[in-house]
Amino acid sequence: TNGGNNQSPRVNNRRDVVWTRYDFSVQPWIGRIMLYSDGAVTDITPGECQCQGPDINDAGHVVWQDNTGVQFWDGEMVTMLAPIAGTARINDADEVSLAIWDFRENLRKHAIFKSGAIYVLPSFGFTTSRSSLNDRAEMAMNLLNLDNGHRELFLLRREGTNGDFNQDCVIDLYDAWILQRCGTAEPGPEGELLAECTRGDFDGDSDIDSQDWAAFINAYTGPGSMIDGCEP
Repeated sequence: TNGGNNQSPRVNNRRDVVWTRYDFSVQPWIGRIMLYSDGAVTDITPGECQCQGPDINDAGHVVWQDNTGVQFWDGEMVTMLAPIAGTARINDADEVSLAIWDFRENLRKHAIFKSGAIYVLPSFGFTTSRSSLNDRAEMAMNLLNLDNGHRELFLLRREGTNGDFNQDCVIDLYDAWILQRCGTAEPGPEGELLAECTRGDFDGDSDIDSQDWAAFINAYTGPGSMIDGCEP
């Protein structure tokens, strides 16, 4: 209620909130990234900028976009992650999904900032809208088909080992419970398996049957061993 135009709030599990406070009374307009934490409101953007679209993780780290690119705040300093980019979302591993401009193809593409590097994903003939990611760096992406104007939802999922449903590199009783549930579940779209159940289909015939159970038992590691070469 300070007279500013406050928009786009995001909250983490510590109840910290970030949002954009716009000032449209000046030209060009100004957008500041505001943080509510421990009962205090702070402007975390240095100087004047056209900042907007913030997101915050449970460490209190914040990303946003401005007219130069995607910025990252670690609680003390602001660092640019990618130029000519926007629509950033951050997970608790400080990995960031974003949209980045590809000058060669003249369209925006989804990308992910991970381990200090930017990885640009294929466009599949679409241009990027928005994305989000979980703590395993799996992404949900909204893409626009330039030929017909339709929007489609794409998922970027980690490729896991068959039988390891929660991708912890251990095949144990938790995975057996998921496999049992998948064996009695209703089929997914067009009669196929639900996405969660595909790691239980060892023989690739789009069902969970006795052959898959036998393969699961053979792959079972128990809680004390890990799958060879697997990275959680």
